[in-house]
Amino acid sequence: MKVLLRFINSLLTIAIIVTATAFTLSQVFTYDRISKAADSSGAYQALAKALPAQIASDSAAGNPAVQQQLNAAITQVATPDYIKAKFDNFFQQFDVLLRGQGATAVIDFGDLRASLRQKGVDLPADQMQPLVVQQAQVAGLSKGLIISRQVGLGALIGTVVLLVISLLISYLVGTYRSLGLSLGVAGFIYGLIILLINAILGSTANNLKLQGPVNVLTPSLQKFLTELSNQLRAQFVILALVLVVIGALLLIFSGLLPKKPTKTKTLKKPAESF
Repeated sequence: MKVLLRFINSLLTIAIIVTATAFTLSQVFTYDRISKAADSSGAYQALAKALPAQIASDSAAGNPAVQQQLNAAITQVATPDYIKAKFDNFFQQFDVLLRGQGATAVIDFGDLRASLRQKGVDLPADQMQPLVVQQAQVAGLSKGLIISRQVGLGALIGTVVLLVISLLISYLVGTYRSLGLSLGVAGFIYGLIILLINAILGSTANNLKLQGPVNVLTPSLQKFLTELSNQLRAQFVILALVLVVIGALLLIFSGLLPKKPTKTKTLKKPAESF
């Protein structure tokens, strides 16, 4: 029975790690998480400052006086709240896109161009064009996230079934030591996976450098990725610690349980012959 229990708990460890990892990956690019990271990182304020300067510089190269006028006019319209509203709408569309349910995600600056035109500022045709992301451009990421959710759901069902079986066998055997080790090991490995994901996002943020005119967005994107990394670490490392703590408590509880007496076979003495 104990051999069977160890085998079940080994499967349980794998199932917990797969479930937790799949759930984590499916939560990286959700609308709520991206929007919160963008708010916390100050990306909108940075964009509201960087974009007008870059557009003015590109639109009136070599004419500082015109650049200053353009910068002031664009800054009045492209406020942090305006940019936040645009990107919030884009993030919602992008979230739908990643679920495989949308065709495009768009940021349209047509109203900005119209507002500037009313102020007597007519931007060149190549400035502030709509930003469009097609389904085909994120098909690989979208498919990966969908598969991750499906795998996570299957692993979750397996985790529940294995946990029930493990609890039942542990009760019959009279020890929860193997189950405690299973949860502790799963929590430890999952914690390492979270730290790995956090390190990848952090490294990406540190090494990120956009090329060309959009280079002004580099600091904003770096702050955004760093904040996203910090959010993931803060939320999911706690889950790993919970698993480790529960495993440790089960080990302690198992040590306090009275051990079942082991049955020993007694050899019958042969009857003495007279």
